[in-house]
This record gives sequence, structure tokens and C-alpha cells, in this order.
Amino acid sequence: MIVYNIKPYKLLLIILFSFFMLGTNSYAQEDTPSAIMVRSKTDGESIKLRWAPSNPSLWWFTNQYGYKLERVTLYRDGKSIQPETKVLADTLKPLSVEEWAEVIHDSNLFGVAAQSIYGEDVTMDNNLSQVDMVTVINTVKEREMRFAFALSAADQSIRVAEYSGLYYEDHSANSNETYLYRVISNVPNHLEMAAPGVVVTGLAEVKNLPKVQEVQAQYRNGMVEVSWNQELSVFNYIGFWIERSDDKGKSFHKIHSNPIVNTFDETKISTRYLVKMDSVPLNYQTYKYRVLGVDAFGDIGPSSRVVTIKASKELTAIPIIQEVVNEDNKQVRIEWELPKDQRNLIHHQEIYRASSAEDQYIPIAKNLSNKSTHYTDVAPLQSNYYKLAYVDSSNQISYSLPYMVTMVDSIPPQIPVDFRGKVDREGKVTLQWTESPDLDVAGYSIFRANKKHEEFVLRNGKVVTTTYYLDSVSMKTLNSDIYYQIAAVDKVGNMSDKSSIIQLAKPDLIPPAPTTFKDVKSTSDGVSLTWYKSSSNDVAVYALYRKKVESSENWSLVGVRPIGDSLLWNDQSMADFESYYYTLVVMDRAKNESTPAKPVRGKRIDNKIRAAISQFSGKLDLMQKEIRLWWAYDRKDVVKYMLYRQVGDGNLRLYKELSPVDTEFIDSAIQTGVIYNYRIRAVMLDGAQSEFSKILQI
Repeated sequence: MIVYNIKPYKLLLIILFSFFMLGTNSYAQEDTPSAIMVRSKTDGESIKLRWAPSNPSLWWFTNQYGYKLERVTLYRDGKSIQPETKVLADTLKPLSVEEWAEVIHDSNLFGVAAQSIYGEDVTMDNNLSQVDMVTVINTVKEREMRFAFALSAADQSIRVAEYSGLYYEDHSANSNETYLYRVISNVPNHLEMAAPGVVVTGLAEVKNLPKVQEVQAQYRNGMVEVSWNQELSVFNYIGFWIERSDDKGKSFHKIHSNPIVNTFDETKISTRYLVKMDSVPLNYQTYKYRVLGVDAFGDIGPSSRVVTIKASKELTAIPIIQEVVNEDNKQVRIEWELPKDQRNLIHHQEIYRASSAEDQYIPIAKNLSNKSTHYTDVAPLQSNYYKLAYVDSSNQISYSLPYMVTMVDSIPPQIPVDFRGKVDREGKVTLQWTESPDLDVAGYSIFRANKKHEEFVLRNGKVVTTTYYLDSVSMKTLNSDIYYQIAAVDKVGNMSDKSSIIQLAKPDLIPPAPTTFKDVKSTSDGVSLTWYKSSSNDVAVYALYRKKVESSENWSLVGVRPIGDSLLWNDQSMADFESYYYTLVVMDRAKNESTPAKPVRGKRIDNKIRAAISQFSGKLDLMQKEIRLWWAYDRKDVVKYMLYRQVGDGNLRLYKELSPVDTEFIDSAIQTGVIYNYRIRAVMLDGAQSEFSKILQI
């Protein structure tokens, strides 16, 4: 076996190994189940496939046994078909040592891959007792490193991937078909079982590569730091090229010999951005940089946005504020001197201000001339901390130490506005207001009183620094309202006037006084009930409930009577003659309910008269000389029907008694030219009778 000397590639291997270990790769790591991972890509003319084993053991065996590649046609012309399987390659594995030797000098990556696949390895036989554990461990570690080196080299060169048996390009695909590609391990199962890699694609799935995002460049002391967001490219690019233009963007050239590997790790936020350093001479020249992504198939994406830097001498002078003057307690004048030896390196100057040394400094003056030596703050705060900043042409900033000046303040802040609040049923009070527009406000004081005209008491010991306040009140007191005021306090203790008083109503938790029934009457129409008015002054409605006396059912609502209406209810809604209990519940405007009134009893009195038969019709049949009558009645306790007839101007007389199952009658005892009037009534099992139906004249 040919063994390549690893020394020429030692530095490259170390770099590749560090990239591999720090980055996230598309291939599974060693502790995952054995599987083959597949990616696909198409340019509309052919379909490219890249794959890799998920762990060193599977990689070691597939280098010997290779992979089988199948293509299954799933769709044709947009319609699913019976799957058609075709073997594209029976055995895809690394080329021979002799074939690697022909390209070993084309690129260091060929040497890395060849050495990883065919380099000498520690040999172990099946008798482990003859091999010490150090040898076993070293062998495992070496294979892990070879696996990492080989896949990293394949990721950076599609030719290396092809020579390694990890790439295939299908030129026989048709544009009207969709395929499932399956990469299968040829390794015998007793050596290593592996799940095949599958991917579904077609020539129509052409996707454009995106631009690399958030590219930035900064110059300092002859070095340029180029950075970009690699997290946004993790699903598209495995590496990057950085190009520089020395002729103001007319042409670009790469500043490194191998792609920079994408090392993003979602568990480490520090890996979100990649950084590359480049050295340029201090010649006050402008340089332009751009970043291009490289995908797993060796294709280069579009150029990122171009960033520009200027190689110039670094500004090292530190600004010093010479004097800060309080002018009549209205404005502040800031004065400083410029460094004589670096004045030409200052592009512009800025003034920053904070209300305390620990607060954030906010710029109050930008783009001051590089010749300016003073600035006047016409709207100072009560307490002011100032910083002067030099800014060079590369946007590098140098700050002075802070300088403090205090204004004399006797003017109180404005009264807070939009003061509002509410009280919940548990007595929790929420107060809110609009933030004061005054910049020197330190906070707010809250005052409370139980009555509008009594003295308001301060509720908070320290000023409230937010625009809301949470308070609590007792719900067991007799007063139904609570009163609040608010005032703003500035940083020197000046307090504004108090706001207007707001009145907050406490939720009503006290139920209204119950009522009692005044009278109850049972009639044939139903039950008539009257009651006394509740003594509470916030009554909203009276709710009437009933339930059957001989029943365990719950109370059911009959109806509600709003306050102001009659205190009388005629219940005619029952359909039977059973006895009912009635009770009343008083409900106030807060929906509190009183205890139920003492129940009373009532029922509809049975006068043995039932509703009339309403569906009663008839028709004269001149041909048969007879009158046909028919009817319908929905009661089940009918024992007979009684049919009455009136002939001409005679009296209405009982004519026939009919069975309860009869629903029609034919009267043949008629004479032509005579008017007949009919009425019908039903007789019930308990002796009750229905009222007469309406007269049917024929």
C-alpha cells in the first residue's frame, strides 16, 4: 500500500480539524445511529447528489464496499405513477491509490483525502488479548480524525467528493419527472447496518443561492477585520470566500487559498458571526471587500454587498474637556482644546450627555467640525454629565472622561395628566397615568382619601418611578367610593400641584335585601303572585323561580321583572294541574343576589274544561250524497268524541258518539239543499271535556 507523507499537510489538517470540531456539519456524529445523509441540487440540466456516512465506522467500511445508488420515479407530468426503480450505480467508492496519485498535487485537499482513506493504520486482529488498550484507543481516535479530515476535504471540493465515492451527477433525468434517490450501503449487515439515505427532487426544483448577509469590515493598525453572519447561511453554504479589491471595485481577488468553513453551532451564540483578518499597508488607500458562499456541491453563490475601508493612521488622542460653565442657570458652555499633532485625523466631533455617571450617554451634538473647540447646551438637565468624542474617518471613537455640572432648580414639574384607575372585587386598586414630559422628573407621589373633602394621605414612601401604582382598599367599610390624587416630583424634590381628584367606585359585594310574597292565588288560568318591594335602593330585577311539589328537580326560572314594573306575576306557563312551589330572588345592579324568598304554593285549578279541537274540517260529496268530516286532537287521554249536528234552523243536538281512535265520519243522512252545522268535542278519561269546536257549516 502507498503511504503518503503527512508532513506537508500537517498544518492544513490541524486547521481543518479545528473547523470540523467547532462547526455544525450536515453529517451525523459518531454517537448517532449509522445512516447515510444525502443532499441534492439541480441546475435544470442534471441532478447532483452528495452524501456522507454518519460515523467513522460506517465510513471505514463503505470505503471498502462502496454504495449502491437507485433512482425511483414517483411522478410524471405532475401525476403519481407506479414507482419505477432504476439502478444508477452498483458500487460507488473511493478511487484506487493509483488514480489518487495522478491528482495528488492538484490541491492539498486531494492529499488530505487520500491520506485519510489510504494512509497506514494500526492493525488489530480478533485476539484483543494480544493488543494493548492504548493501541485500541489510538486506532479509534485516528479513525475519527481520518473521518473528519476526509469529509471536510470533500465538503471543500466537489472533485475530492467524487474521488471519495461521495458524489454522483445524474444526466439522464427528465424535466417532467420527480424522483426519489436512494443511497444504500453495500456493507454486509453483520459488519455494519446503516439506514439508506433518501432525497426527493426533480429538474424543476432549481433554487438560487442567497447572498451572504451582514458583512462588515473594520480597519485598525494595518489590519482589516471582515465579519459576516454565518448562521443565516448554515442551510446553504459550507464555506466562504473573501475577496478584496485594490482598485476601487474594478476587480476582486481572493485573500485566502481555501474556503473558510462554516463553523456555526446553534448551541453557541458566539459562533453566529465568522471573522477573517486581512493585512493591508498603511497607504491611505481605499479597499473594498465582499463575501461569497460555497455550497456542498462546490458552487459559489452571489456576491454579498461590498464594504469599504480606508487604510489610514489610527487616531490615538484622548479628548479632554477643559471647562464647563453654567451660564445664568439657563445653559451650559463646554470648552476643550484640540491635539496639535493629530488634528488632521479627526473627521468630526460629538458631545454626549447623561443625567448621572451610570446612565446611558445620549448624543446631543453630532458632526461638529474638527476645528470646533466649544459647544453650548441650551437645554441642560438638572444634573449633567458631559463627554467629548473624537471620531476618525473609519468611524473609530475616542471619548473623554465625564465632566459634571448641576443646575439650580426651583421650578416644579407639570401636573401628571390622564390619571385614572379601577377597583376590582377583591379590593385591589390599579392606578395609571401618562408619563410626565419633564426630563428631570424622579417619580410620582400618590395620595388617597376615603371621602372627597377630607385630607388626602400619601400612600407611597418612595416616589413611584413607573406610570402605574397598585393599592388595596377594604371592601368591608360602608363607603362605596375611594378618592385619589397624584403629583410629580423632580430630582431635587420639587413637587407639582396635585392632580384633580378621581373618584373610584368600589365593586358592590353586598347582596340586596330579600322580598316576601304578599299574596298567591290559584285559578283555572294559572297562579297569580304578588310580593313586597325590596328595601334595597339598588335593585335591578326580581327573578321568579318554581319547581313541582312532588319532585326532586331543581328550581327553574319562570322569568324576571325589572325594577319599576308591577310587583305582580300571572304564571300561565304550566301545562298540567300539579302543585308548584314558588320563590323570588332579588338581584341588584352589580348582579348580587338576595337569599330566596320563603316559598309559597300554587297550582292551576282544574275546571274539567280542555282546549277545543281546532283542526275540524268537512266536505260535501254531491255524487255520493254524503258529507265527509275529519279532525285531529293531540291529547292521549280521550275516551270518546261527541259529534253535534244542526239541520237548517233547528237546534244543535248530539248526533253521534265516536271512538277515541276515529278521526273522520261520513254523514249519509242528508238532504240536498239543506244547510248542516257541525261541532265536535272530546271527552277525557277523568271526565273532563274539551270546549266545543268552531261551527263547521256545509
